[in-house]
Amino acid sequence: MASDRDGAWDREGPPLRRSEPRRGEGNDLRATPFTEEVFEDERNRMSRGRPIGLNVGVVLGAVILGGVWEGYARHESFDHCLQTTLDRLHEAGIATIIVLDVAYQSCDVPLALARSEWVGRTTGSLGLPADSWRAQREHVNATIRRLAKGKAFILDPAPAFVSEDGFWHATIDGKAVYFDEHHLSAFGSMRLRSMFEQILSEITSADDGK
Repeated sequence: MASDRDGAWDREGPPLRRSEPRRGEGNDLRATPFTEEVFEDERNRMSRGRPIGLNVGVVLGAVILGGVWEGYARHESFDHCLQTTLDRLHEAGIATIIVLDVAYQSCDVPLALARSEWVGRTTGSLGLPADSWRAQREHVNATIRRLAKGKAFILDPAPAFVSEDGFWHATIDGKAVYFDEHHLSAFGSMRLRSMFEQILSEITSADDGK
């Protein structure tokens, strides 16, 4: 497993250089400031299943997209909305990063740890085989990779939690990686710190080299 101090992470994506914004097409992201009203408008837009409206004039260097992709993919408009969002970000010259889902566990991880502690038992190997999780998400991950090709970086958080034997751990060193069945705890989230630091550093270095 990669730790929060490791520096090597696999990533998929286009060359590490943001494209030049295309002007005059409603995608000039330096037109207006990013206000609270703009944020609310965009949040409401996305909650209605619509793509991000990038004519709002936001000054952005990189955008990170993450969420419950399997749930989003159930909507018939998913492909169109994600494709449109990625197209607009790419045209605006904004580096886009998509983070794949973490594995869903079969139980509330902290609760399982607490119950085991209460009765004086160890939890053993709390988690699931990584291959079974990948099989469950094969379709949606393939869709994301197809839509993101040449327009976004794809980061897989699995190396932070999967051991050499292919097991996705819900606990590491006796600490809960999750705060329920599928949301990372603060401890689990910090194991991804170097993943984000690496990709953002590469994007920044590529921009500096323009």
